[in-house]
Amino acid sequence: MEKFDLRPHMETWKKGLQEEQTERERSLQDNKEMLEIYNARLYCIREVMGAISEDDNDQLAELLKMQAEVKEHVEDLTEEIEELEKEINIHARLNLRLFVTIDENSKQTN
Repeated sequence: MEKFDLRPHMETWKKGLQEEQTERERSLQDNKEMLEIYNARLYCIREVMGAISEDDNDQLAELLKMQAEVKEHVEDLTEEIEELEKEINIHARLNLRLFVTIDENSKQTN
């Protein structure tokens, strides 16, 4: 039986793993940027809240609603960032081991 060359398939797998990690890192960066944006929005809302007179209940109620929505986004993004950082760290170590093994096995089949 003719020997089957696994190297191209292993290199394709390796490339796929690298692309997945790159995508996780890109998502992390995007989420960090969005978190910065929402934190800036929260800051602006709080500044305006401090400048509104206490007798303007309608504006204050609207700002409180906006603040709650923005806080929810901040909490969600913070959670997503923590999960992505954890996932990135796990896969960085895992991919390193896999890549070394793939490379070593490729050398042995040469």
